[in-house]
Amino acid sequence: MEMPASGWAEFFSGGHGGRPYFVHAETGATQWAEPSSYRLEQEAIDAAVFGVDIELVRGVMAPLRTMQGDAAHWPDARALLLRVTGNVASQPHAEKFRSLKTTPGGKFAATVCSSPGGCELMRAMGFVESSGALTLPPDAPTDPCRLAHCHIERSTKVTGDDVKDDGGSGGGGGSGRWSNHACSACACVINSGQERLWTGRWDAPRGEFRYQCTQCAAPKYTLCEGCWDQLQHAREGGVTGSGGAAAHNPAHTFEHVHPVSARHNTGAGGGHSGPWSNSGGAPSGRAMERLRERTGIGRL
Repeated sequence: MEMPASGWAEFFSGGHGGRPYFVHAETGATQWAEPSSYRLEQEAIDAAVFGVDIELVRGVMAPLRTMQGDAAHWPDARALLLRVTGNVASQPHAEKFRSLKTTPGGKFAATVCSSPGGCELMRAMGFVESSGALTLPPDAPTDPCRLAHCHIERSTKVTGDDVKDDGGSGGGGGSGRWSNHACSACACVINSGQERLWTGRWDAPRGEFRYQCTQCAAPKYTLCEGCWDQLQHAREGGVTGSGGAAAHNPAHTFEHVHPVSARHNTGAGGGHSGPWSNSGGAPSGRAMERLRERTGIGRL
């Protein structure tokens, strides 16, 4: 396998339904989240190979990544999508392969349309829904289907390996080299800010606050900013136990863990005093921004 210039390579975990994960050749770091440098590199390659605009590549890949992250539904959806996109790619003028029934209870509706990202992917490939069917118009290009087929086919080559969790996420989020965490409610990656800090890349994700339960033993219950806000709104409205973050024990308290903003506190565990200071007590513009968002105060 030729190593991309970014140093990252994509593999697919057999233990997680073919979910993609990424390995860095030099450091051996592994993570579930697609590195931004790898994504940008692959988008440029796909655009050149399939002769399409980068925005179209992004439109196809975003819902496909969503589907690949759903280990419960992806294996079945993958098998069906592989056949659908393969038929269109190999016989682009065959009308029978350009129309798919979406009647409730049907195989395609139950397998693809019901999966997160499924309908979005079909629309991104050019299919139009009408009268209980998804149809690819006769004048619609098949390049998006060829692009999707290529990536879906690649994802069938699963490995027995997996992301090496450093124990920080407690949710199987695959923190990798940059000590990211996974939200316990929505499973999204909470970026620590280390990648942007140490690489200096403009496209690296900014650090995010995380909110960690102080009563839960390992694995720690951790929330991203979005789920934390939802939890606060639910508690303010007296709603508990309704699923997601609101289902967490209402008697538990959380500590606000600041994103890494200086190299001297990289890797420091705990000791974060609040949402506007790290363990060294340094001020943070991002923390002030979050505080303004919560309070509505224009200037502090």
